[in-house]
Amino acid sequence: MSAVTQLWKEVATDKRGLRFAALIGGFATFSAVALLGVSAWLISSAAEMPPVLTLTVAAVSVRFFALSRAIFRYVERLLGHNAALKGLTNLRVTVYESLEKITPIGLRRFGRGDFFARIGADVDSALDLPLRIVLPWAQAALVTVATVAFTVWLIPSIGLVMATTGVVALFIVPVLVRFIASRSDRALAEVRSDVTQGVVAITDNSSEILMSGTGTSALNSLNQRDQAVNSELRKQAWNMGLGNGMGVVLQGVAVVGALILGIPAVTSGRMTPVMLAVVAFLPLALFEILAQLPSTAIAWKNIQGVADRISDLQNDSEDSDSYYPSVPEAAGVQAQRVSSRWPGSDSDTLHDLSFSVLPGDHIAIVGPSGSGKSTLAYTLMGYLPFTGSLSVNPSRVMLSQQSHIFDTTIRNNIQIGGGEMSTPAIEAVINRASLTQWLQQQPEGLDTELGSFGARMSGGEKQRLAFARLLAAHKELLILDEPTEHLDFETAEALEREIWNSTTGNTTIMVTHRLTAAARCTRIFEIVNGHITAIGTHEELMHIGGWYAATWQAQESQLHMLATINRLPVGVAVRQ
Repeated sequence: MSAVTQLWKEVATDKRGLRFAALIGGFATFSAVALLGVSAWLISSAAEMPPVLTLTVAAVSVRFFALSRAIFRYVERLLGHNAALKGLTNLRVTVYESLEKITPIGLRRFGRGDFFARIGADVDSALDLPLRIVLPWAQAALVTVATVAFTVWLIPSIGLVMATTGVVALFIVPVLVRFIASRSDRALAEVRSDVTQGVVAITDNSSEILMSGTGTSALNSLNQRDQAVNSELRKQAWNMGLGNGMGVVLQGVAVVGALILGIPAVTSGRMTPVMLAVVAFLPLALFEILAQLPSTAIAWKNIQGVADRISDLQNDSEDSDSYYPSVPEAAGVQAQRVSSRWPGSDSDTLHDLSFSVLPGDHIAIVGPSGSGKSTLAYTLMGYLPFTGSLSVNPSRVMLSQQSHIFDTTIRNNIQIGGGEMSTPAIEAVINRASLTQWLQQQPEGLDTELGSFGARMSGGEKQRLAFARLLAAHKELLILDEPTEHLDFETAEALEREIWNSTTGNTTIMVTHRLTAAARCTRIFEIVNGHITAIGTHEELMHIGGWYAATWQAQESQLHMLATINRLPVGVAVRQ
């Protein structure tokens, strides 16, 4: 199935509405053609000065077609947009479900600008498929058939001219315009993505840009990208003009052909002079409708790129469904000979891990850098493929090393985890995360805006707020991946203490390189080179020896030295 066909299935959920819109739109288009044809007949007949009553039907028909054209067009737009917007809603849901399945691993291959373009502009552009491509083309084809049928009934040779020029306008001109515009469309998509990425980069780094005084150069760079977009748009406009020019030429050919073939028919008596005016005016009305098709061809080319990019997300999602084995439900965690690797890797990161985590356990996962600690956390969350047998509590949530703080209020950041929450409930989870004093210092309380990526917060405050959001989710299994990474010793120590105090009753698994945190846990899993080399309490691992015992002694020495330095009077130099 092609990407465009798949996109059509997503946006054409209300097929009945689209069919009615096409039919009503066909009536509107037919009314526009009939209006000009009847007007030509009325004017030509009136020139012969017949009795007024003979013109009454034509005069009423002119009024009818003039009004019906506007009314039918309004109803067509109403039905068409209603059906298309229903399809757009369905497409948005599908895209976000696909994103959910590949988050967070699958998103790493997308730049932020490209990602925003896919879920924003691309999804919105999908409306063009029913509204700017399918409906206009279907209506044009329907009216062309009706017009050709009428002229064939009148004079077959004129009908042949109308059929030939109509087929060229319906099929050949759009294909030519699409072919000419293909290179421009690819370039336009690339430069638009560059502009999006440039805007995102400036927005994300606005503080640094202002401090360094490089705002002018950043804006100049963005302006150059915008000029590239304008250049490609001018090329696209030229392509559109070329298509319209071809339509005008075909219109002239149809009118001249109708006159050349119609005049002998009049002189021979096969057609009245009044009908000659009608067949001369019909191509003018018909090709006014067909003139829309070059823009339809360009929209078709654009929609192919949109469909391909949306299809990439959906294909990644389908791959993840088949690539990641299902994780049966369990009260805690049960793993038997579990091996796991990162997508694209040729070898496993974790090898034959077997362990169990009971409900209410506090587990620390420790080991040297690169040993597979975070890989295990991501595997337990279902983000990575694995082999073996793995059962995990489905009520689980994860706190990563650098959790995202959204550019909105404190209240909204908490509700992202817990949904609609009352003010006392939000304040309760903030208190559990030891942020009550910080909240009291905020000018607007829970409605204080935090800025882009929490620009108005320190590192420790960001992690505490993310931890409060995790608590608001009310999950039974909490997986914490280096939650105190990049924090100073005092802040990390305080946050770890708050985490353990706040997670009593929860099953908690913490990946950490700080063994002072691990010592508080029910059990400690020591992972070295992707293998579990020891499981036990702090005392048991110290007795066994190995990596944990050696690292504990090294960290204790560092902490002792730090405590000694902190006790020195200010101004005393430490000689090396």
